[in-house]
Amino acid sequence: MITHRTGLAAGCLLMLAAGSAMAADLNGPRLSIKDSEPAAPYRACSGDRFAGFYAGATLGMTNLNSSWSETFADFNPDYQDTPLKTTRSGASGGLTLGYNRVRCNFLLGVEGDFNLASINGSNDHYPNQPQFAGPGFARITDGMRDFATLRGRMGFVADRTLFYATAGLAWANLHHRLDDMAHFDGGNTNPDISGWKAGWTVGGGFEHALTEMVSLKGEALYMDFGKRSYSFYDSATPVPDFYTFQTHNTAVTARVGLNIKLGPPPSSSSYVGCDDGRDGHGRNPCPLK
Repeated sequence: MITHRTGLAAGCLLMLAAGSAMAADLNGPRLSIKDSEPAAPYRACSGDRFAGFYAGATLGMTNLNSSWSETFADFNPDYQDTPLKTTRSGASGGLTLGYNRVRCNFLLGVEGDFNLASINGSNDHYPNQPQFAGPGFARITDGMRDFATLRGRMGFVADRTLFYATAGLAWANLHHRLDDMAHFDGGNTNPDISGWKAGWTVGGGFEHALTEMVSLKGEALYMDFGKRSYSFYDSATPVPDFYTFQTHNTAVTARVGLNIKLGPPPSSSSYVGCDDGRDGHGRNPCPLK
C-alpha cells in the first residue's frame, strides 16, 4: 500500500513539472528569423536633415529673352510694326548661401546666390518700310554678364528628398546696344546701354540628401526684369531722327548644385525605431553622429 501511494505521488509530481515547462514555453519569448534581422532606422520627422545654415555651388544654362519695340521716331515709323525679339543662351554658375527652419517635415528658408554668366549675341533687323530705309538696318546686341537672386523657399521633406517652391527678388547686369547701320546714308552709333536691373523671380526644385551633410540640388527659375526705355539721336542725312525704344527682358535658368551644411549633423534622437546602445541590445543601431 505504501509503495502504491509513493508511485502515485511521484507520477503527479512529474505531470506538474511537465505542465510548468510547457506553460513557460508558451508564455516566453520566441525567436524568429524576422526578429533576428535588424530593421532599417527611420525618422518620424525627416526635415532636420536640411535644418540650419548651408553653402553651395551651382552650374547650369540660362536663356535671356529681349523684346524691343520702337515707341517714338520723329521722322519715320521704321520698326514700329516689327517687334525686335532676340534670344541668347549661355552657361552660368555661382555660389549659394542659405538658411532653413524645419518643423517636422515642413521647411521654410531663405536663399541667396550670385552667378557669373556668359551670354551675348547680335541680330540684324531691317525696317518695315524698305522704300524709306535706303541701305540701313538696325543691329541689336543683347547680353547678360552676371545675375543674383534673394528668395524664400517653402517645401516638404519626404524621407531624404526636399521638394520646394521659391520666389523673391532678382538682379541682372544686362548689356544692350542698338546700332543704326548707315540709315539714310548716314547715322550715329548708339552707345552701350549696360547696368544692373532689378526684377522678380519664381521657380521650384528638389534637394536630395546624399549624406547627413551633403545634398544634391536641381532647380529652375524664371526671372523678369521689367520694361526699360532707351532714347538716342540719329544724325543721319537728309533728316536727323530721334528714336525711343522700349525693351522687356526675361530669363530662364536651369541648374544643378551641391549644398553642404555649415553646422553639426542631426542628432540621433530624431531617429525612431533604432537602438542607441543604452539598453544593452544594440540589434538596430542608430547612425553615427
